Amino acid sequence: MIRTAIALACLLAASCSRPPDPFPERPAQGWARSGKSRVFTADNLWQYIDGDVERYLQAGVQRALTCRYRYRETAEAVVDIYEMSAPAGARRILEAEPAAGSLPVTIGDTARNYGQSLTFSKGARFVRLTLYQDRPEAVAALPALAVSIEAAIGSR
Repeated sequence: MIRTAIALACLLAASCSRPPDPFPERPAQGWARSGKSRVFTADNLWQYIDGDVERYLQAGVQRALTCRYRYRETAEAVVDIYEMSAPAGARRILEAEPAAGSLPVTIGDTARNYGQSLTFSKGARFVRLTLYQDRPEAVAALPALAVSIEAAIGSR
C-alpha cells in the first residue's frame, strides 16, 4: 500500500512538473502541426537563437517553446513562445521589435502583424509566428493560427 502511494505520488509529481503542450495539432482551418515541439531554457537558449540571446535574458526569459506548422501543404511556419518571469519582460521584447511595416491586431495583450510574421504578448509570454513562404493565402491565415495559439496558452 505504501509503495503504491509513493509510486502514485511520483507519477503525479512528474506529470505536474511538465506543463501542457501549448501547440494544438490542428489549431485553425488549413493549419496542421508538423513535428514535435522543442523546449529551450535560459541556459541553452543560445542553441536556438543566434546572436540575440542577451536581449531575452535581460527581459527575464525562463524558457522558449517552439513548434512548426504547415498550411495546406503549401507553406511552413514556426511558432515560438517565450515565457518570461513577468509580463513586463514580454512587453519589453515586443516593444523592441520595429513597428515600421506592421499593423496592430487584436490578439493577446498587444500584437503586430508584419504579413509573413506576427508577434504578440499575453501575460508573461511573448509569441512570434514566422511564415517561411510568401504565399498570400498563408499570410491571410497566419492571424487565425495566432488566435489559436493564444487560446492554447490561455492565462498560464
